[in-house]
Amino acid sequence: MFVRYALIADAIFPGDKGKQNISGTFTCVIAKKFPTSRRVFFLAKIEGSLSEEGEHDLRVDFVDDDFNKLLPSPNLQLKLSSEGRPVETIPLATDIVIEYEQLAIPKPGNYEFIITVNGRHLGSVPLYARKEAETQ
Repeated sequence: MFVRYALIADAIFPGDKGKQNISGTFTCVIAKKFPTSRRVFFLAKIEGSLSEEGEHDLRVDFVDDDFNKLLPSPNLQLKLSSEGRPVETIPLATDIVIEYEQLAIPKPGNYEFIITVNGRHLGSVPLYARKEAETQ
């Protein structure tokens, strides 16, 4: 099992035939002051083999650069299924979409969304928080 891609965006809307419509991808938040918060959408495409078909425990933790969990993962289940694949020879895959209404960012720094399935680290998505430069 592996992460094909993962990103954060301003908005993600379901499209036709299982597609995702993504608007405003980013990796950096620039704010006038901290702490700050903003609406964030997280998307990951996770693929696996036929032997991994079924349900798996999924975690997406938001952590700071010391790996302190700032926002614990919601209880999530990842389901890989061979049903509905357009072609039998492609891997099993599923999209994970999580909406964070107000993701709290306590201070400027480096953050990550850590993706874990069944206790195994699969990947991460960075989020860099910076203070807006003051203009004179």
